[in-house]
Amino acid sequence: MGVSHSMDREQVDEVLTQFEATTASIKGIESKMSKVNHYMEAVQAQRRNLSAHAEVTSNLIDGLGASIADQSEAIFDYFTSSFDYFAGLVETLETSLFNLKLQDAPRQMQQEFGPLLMPAVVLMVIITGSNCYFGFLLASDDQLSAELIAGVGQSTGNSTADSTALSEMNILNLFAIGHVVLIGLAVVYIVIDLLRRRVQRQRRKRNRRGRRRSTGSIVLGSDSDEDELAEKDEAGAGAHSPSLRAQRNLTDASAKTESTIRTPVSQMLRRLQQVATKPIHSEVQIKKFFSLSAPDKSQSGRTSQDWLGECRICVHHVDVHVAATATSQVLQTLHAGKNVHVVQAIRGGRGKVWGRLTKPPGWILLADSTTGYAAASKVSGPAHSSS
Repeated sequence: MGVSHSMDREQVDEVLTQFEATTASIKGIESKMSKVNHYMEAVQAQRRNLSAHAEVTSNLIDGLGASIADQSEAIFDYFTSSFDYFAGLVETLETSLFNLKLQDAPRQMQQEFGPLLMPAVVLMVIITGSNCYFGFLLASDDQLSAELIAGVGQSTGNSTADSTALSEMNILNLFAIGHVVLIGLAVVYIVIDLLRRRVQRQRRKRNRRGRRRSTGSIVLGSDSDEDELAEKDEAGAGAHSPSLRAQRNLTDASAKTESTIRTPVSQMLRRLQQVATKPIHSEVQIKKFFSLSAPDKSQSGRTSQDWLGECRICVHHVDVHVAATATSQVLQTLHAGKNVHVVQAIRGGRGKVWGRLTKPPGWILLADSTTGYAAASKVSGPAHSSS
């Protein structure tokens, strides 16, 4: 028994219309998918170009960091050698100035010119007395005084009355008297100054003896006088006594050593030189020199170059970041015992040391000098990073 189904013309037209619309929609979807594929290919090409540019930029930054590190080391070495050379020059200058014995110059001048003092004083008295006597002899010559007065009157054009007044006054006599008065005032000033110094010296001696008695030390006046006489005798006979000369040389040598050690400039330069000769703990020495807080001599106090190479994770877990900051994205986590290869180490803010890894790529916090944190330790022998 067969089954027959009949459809009218309107139903067939409606089905065909819907089929054609569906076919058109499918073609529109295919065209849109082709556009999406084209856009995805363009995005992939841009991503590859961006990755290549990022790699080039990373290489440039790595090269720039290495160049800055090398230049910094060269500059540090240059300043170290410059300080060393300058310290040597300053020390040589100080030694030369000390060898001149400028502090002994007044005493040596007193010893050298002391014997000539009395003959010089006698000669000065003789010359001064002769000048005074010769001045009065010239003033007593009436003819010379008259000629001088006549010459003064002609040069000034004075009248006869003025010439008569000048003739009655002896200019040479007035000049000689004024000369003698000035010499007398100078002698009085010298005598007063010598007496003043003598009184001050005696007053200082009395004050010194009073201070010694007040502190409980019994010092007799005769002993102090004998000490002063002994010092004078040693000063006078120092140039002729070999024993005293040897003692003075020994004292000069000790004073030279003390002055060399206690000189501020050479001491500062020597301290800077000692800091520069220890590159491993240079930061510690510099912080101690400027009275700053020095970090502990642990793994966190090492330099950035000490972290390069094979290292082993020694803490429970370490986060691998996309950049050398604690707030950057975490790529993965490394656990204790994992071997990594550090290709670059930089010192960040607040004493943190970051290391760049190759496998896995990223940055990890190696150490923190403020808290003593150390995430890894150097592998002593040859090691390969574990997968």
